[in-house]
Amino acid sequence: MTARPVGGGGPPVRVFVSPSGNAFMADIAGWLVEAADLVGRPATLIADGRIPTDLSEPEQAINLVVAPHEFWWLGDADDRTIQRNAALSVPVCTAQPGTRWFEMTSLLARPSQVVLDINLDGTAALRADGHDAHHLRLGAVPSMDRRALNRVEGSRPVDLLFLGGRTRHRAERLAELAPTLWRYAADLRLFSSAAPVAPGAGGTVFGADKYDLLARSRILLNLPRDATDGSRAYVEWARMVEAMANGVCVVSEPSTGT
Repeated sequence: MTARPVGGGGPPVRVFVSPSGNAFMADIAGWLVEAADLVGRPATLIADGRIPTDLSEPEQAINLVVAPHEFWWLGDADDRTIQRNAALSVPVCTAQPGTRWFEMTSLLARPSQVVLDINLDGTAALRADGHDAHHLRLGAVPSMDRRALNRVEGSRPVDLLFLGGRTRHRAERLAELAPTLWRYAADLRLFSSAAPVAPGAGGTVFGADKYDLLARSRILLNLPRDATDGSRAYVEWARMVEAMANGVCVVSEPSTGT
């Protein structure tokens, strides 16, 4: 899993992510860099606000732009510059269909020749919107796995963990579970997702701290943001990957895009 293959080659990979966007997108960007490195591609994470044309020979590299709705919207480039750079980039889309973030993603990705999405539902929706969209199936990378570092405790002290943005549906489901959960060591972390979530925001955990928490947990509870309509019971697959990489059992409501 950690051995670098012999050879590799091919154009270098540059992964762009907004320095002022959702910190979870920075985690995903880091996974892509790590995965590229594992298959022998020189890879660089660019999270300082630079865009492809700020760097030399952008056409000689594969420029992956994680969460384009954040990267372009939160940057200071004008529309013409965004269009030029989007044409040199492969967007890695993360927004849920039916949201304004998805609509923004589809618009900003219009100049790109190829578009990737981490969810099957998102991929289908982008194709329906006229994009040459392909599913980017996320998998685990070695840095996620923190089980060896947490075995010193001898057990998993957190019985049930929930991580997710606060929505009415999630609040209602957690309230319904309260008569069962009160007797267990439950760690419920909800946060506002009305704006990009910065590191240190209440209820959030990112990077190695998140992986450590997962490695100390038995069950991860997955509740879709909005499950009132089956078409919107969108699974947050990235969170599933992190959990499974740390040996956590995932218990989920029925979700689409799996």
